[in-house]
Amino acid sequence: MKKINLIIPSPKLTLTSILSHRRRGRKDNCNTICKGEEERIRTADTTQLGGRRFINKFLFANFPKEHLKILRFASVLAVNACGIKANDICFVLVDDKKIKSLNKKYIKSNKITDVISFSYNTEAIEGDIYIASGRSKKQAQWQAHSWRNELIYLVLHGVLHLAGYTDYSPSQKKKMFTLQDKLFAKIVK
Repeated sequence: MKKINLIIPSPKLTLTSILSHRRRGRKDNCNTICKGEEERIRTADTTQLGGRRFINKFLFANFPKEHLKILRFASVLAVNACGIKANDICFVLVDDKKIKSLNKKYIKSNKITDVISFSYNTEAIEGDIYIASGRSKKQAQWQAHSWRNELIYLVLHGVLHLAGYTDYSPSQKKKMFTLQDKLFAKIVK
C-alpha cells in the first residue's frame, strides 16, 4: 500500500483560505493552507510524473474529527483501486447553501447536490471535492444508514469522479456505481 501524507487541520481552516490558494494556482496548497495551523502529518510518498514531483496528499476540512480516519482510509482505497500513482485531494464539508452556489456557478444548475468534484490536473489526481453536510445527512436517513457511512460513500464517489469516472449515461453510471459499491462494502461491514 502506498504511503499517504495526511494533514488534519485545526477547525480554524476556512473554505475561503482553501479557495484562495487554489485560485492562485498553488501546487503545494495543502501545506500552504495549513501553515501556522495545528496539524498532524503521517507519512509522505513522492511520485515523479511528467517532469513534476507529486506528494500523495489528502486534506480534510470541516469534517468531524471522529470520522477522519475512516474517510482517509476510503480515499486511499479509492485511489489505489483506480491505479492512481499520485494525488493531491482536498475534501471540504460545506453547508447546503454553499454547495448550491458552487453548483450554480460552475455546473450551471441551481440545485443542492451532495458532492461536487473539481479536477485541476490530468497527469495525476489533483482537485477539490465538496460535500454538502445537510444533503448528506438527509441522504443517510433515506438510505437508513449513519451519516459517517454516507460521508464514506460520497468520498468514494468524489475520488472516482476525479479519476475520470462519470455517471452521465446509464452504462457509465453502472460502471462507476459498481466499483463504488464494491469499495464501500470493503469499508462498511
